Amino acid sequence: MALVVSTLKTALIPVFTPATFPSSTALAASQIASAYNTYALLGQSCAGLTPTLVNLSGLTSGLSSSFSGGVSGDSVSTIAQGIADAFSSYWTGALFGPAGSVTLIGGSTALKASLQSYFLSTSGAGSEPSPSDVADSISSYLDTFTKLVTVTDASVPCGPLPIS
Repeated sequence: MALVVSTLKTALIPVFTPATFPSSTALAASQIASAYNTYALLGQSCAGLTPTLVNLSGLTSGLSSSFSGGVSGDSVSTIAQGIADAFSSYWTGALFGPAGSVTLIGGSTALKASLQSYFLSTSGAGSEPSPSDVADSISSYLDTFTKLVTVTDASVPCGPLPIS
C-alpha cells in the first residue's frame, strides 16, 4: 500500500478538536507521532518495501520539546524548526526491508517554511480554523515532506527514489 494522506488527516482531527484536545503537550506529541507513524509505515520504497525501522521515540520527544514553550514562549520560526527537525529524526537511520535505507531527507526546509507560514497566517486571524482545516493543512505539509524522503535499496536497481 502507498501513502494515503487522508488517513493522516483523519487521525489528526481529534488532536485539534477542542472537545478532545490532549491534556498535555506530551500527550499531543504522542498522538501526533502515532498518527504520523501509522501513515508513514504504509510508505513504500521503489522496490515495494515498507519501513522496518524508524525513530518514533525521536519524533515524539522532538515534538514534545517543540510544543513545551508554547507559541508565546518561543518564536514561530523556532517552533516550526523544532517540528521539522522532529519529523526528520523519525526518518534518520530508517530502514526498508533487508537492504533499503533512507539516504536523503529532502523536505525539512520546506516543512519548516510551510508550518511557519501557516502558524503566522492563523495566529490572530480573528477566527479559528476548524479542526478539519488544521488537520488538512498539517497533513498536506507532512505528506509533501514524506514524499521527499529518498530510499536507496541495495538489493534492487530501482533507487534512490522518494517514498510513495
